[in-house]
Amino acid sequence: MDLQEFRRLLAALGPDLADWPADAADEAVALMAGEPRAQDLFARAVAETARDPAADISALVDRIVEQARRGD
Repeated sequence: MDLQEFRRLLAALGPDLADWPADAADEAVALMAGEPRAQDLFARAVAETARDPAADISALVDRIVEQARRGD
């Protein structure tokens, strides 16, 4: 996955990677692991979601932390 594809999926599907197809979510995590611009885009999307009082991003945070620990 490149940054353009990541940006497109992030806009279309939002920052909750559980809503993404599994292979695309895995590729997004791999991209974010080595691409600061992807990390920034993701952080902004999460921040926008967090401003929505109805949004619960705890599952998203748990998944990212778990994947980071596993080194995915």
